[in-house]
Amino acid sequence: MSDNEILIKQIVEKCGRLIKDYQNLQKENEKLSGLVTQLKKSQTDNKTEIDLLEQKLQILKASSDQMNEKDHKDFEKRISNYIKNIDQCIEILSE
Repeated sequence: MSDNEILIKQIVEKCGRLIKDYQNLQKENEKLSGLVTQLKKSQTDNKTEIDLLEQKLQILKASSDQMNEKDHKDFEKRISNYIKNIDQCIEILSE
């Protein structure tokens, strides 16, 4: 075999390895992308659950009269926002 044929054979082998490595990286990337999507959904679910638990905690504090001044004001703001949102919904529905 001539030197050129040997070089061509080495290049072909290296290209084959590169293609195989690229395909493996694509598979790994797909798996990681799926994992990222799954983790984002889990994070969103956890944040929703935390928000609900915080609301329940505020309601419990309000009902047991254990709120400090800051918590009481925050609770009033939240209730006011709910009322505003309900009023907006009623306005939209009445149109």
